Amino acid sequence: MSMFVQSKQARHPMASLAGEIATALKERGSELKNEQTSKLVLSCESLDDANLRELNTRAGSAEASLLGFLKKAGLPGKIEISKQKDHQGRTVEVSTEGYTESQIKAGVIALMAAGAPGTYARQATTCQPKTDVEGNTSIMSVNAFAGYDMRMNATAPTISNEAFDDRELIQNLPFSVVFNVQAARQSELPESFYPTLTVTPDNGSIDVSVRRTMVFNDVRHSLSGKPMDFHRRNLIEGVIDHTLLETNSTAIVPVFNDDNQDPNYNANRFSALVGTYTKKVDNISVPTRPLKPGVDIGLIGISQHDGLIATGGNDKKICVYSAKQGTHLFTLEGHTETGEYMG
Repeated sequence: MSMFVQSKQARHPMASLAGEIATALKERGSELKNEQTSKLVLSCESLDDANLRELNTRAGSAEASLLGFLKKAGLPGKIEISKQKDHQGRTVEVSTEGYTESQIKAGVIALMAAGAPGTYARQATTCQPKTDVEGNTSIMSVNAFAGYDMRMNATAPTISNEAFDDRELIQNLPFSVVFNVQAARQSELPESFYPTLTVTPDNGSIDVSVRRTMVFNDVRHSLSGKPMDFHRRNLIEGVIDHTLLETNSTAIVPVFNDDNQDPNYNANRFSALVGTYTKKVDNISVPTRPLKPGVDIGLIGISQHDGLIATGGNDKKICVYSAKQGTHLFTLEGHTETGEYMG
């Protein structure tokens, strides 16, 4: 006879957070479900100084409540950054695990909608007409999804919300807070370039100016005086395009020089079994050959092409990265390991 044991699954912390909020909405109704608070959030853009101060005070109280819910659910609070000394005595910034300022703000805004969830929902799904600098009016929707356009204007179809009163919406508000907190987070790389901004529902859209970091690969000016095109590109493109800053300028490719009048003549260190082969190193044509076996050779010194010398990359700071595998350049018949250079 088989015996089945039903194991109790651990509850997800975010589900616990939604549960804490739902309980608080029932037990602390008048404190959290304040219609005046919701009205202040929904008209944030047009508030005067007195009402803005009042909104900040109420937002601070809502934030304290949210942080309390997070703690009860066993979740970390807001990220805290402190300055400490490392083992070398340098001052470094150390951050704790937790939620960003934008995440907390997003959760607070949703929590402050408890006083008028229906009005909040209508405001959040409506984008107000925006007039551009030329006087043209454009109505855009951030909610056009899968054929449903929630724009509240004369020509666009609308969704009927009659069945969704405040009582129904308030039951889902804890999940809206959780979703807001989770959605307002991105990884550190995009956050460094495009910081998360949290806005209230009365802002249908915002204009953000972002300083772009432009980079370009090595270019060389032409003696003809022709204007240079540096082909500058946005650094963030490097996330999807590995060639953005790709360069093999430090590849170790021995440079063959058979000019016996040149003080850097080195043909006697190369094998004569194979002719000269031209390899592109950072868009510079480098003549090379297999090195002569049994000869002591300064590999870094013999691999100094013109581009490396011009940029000062041939000084004491350059070294051979021993973990790098050799690049196969030559194969002689009957020899399988001829002509490998570090690259």
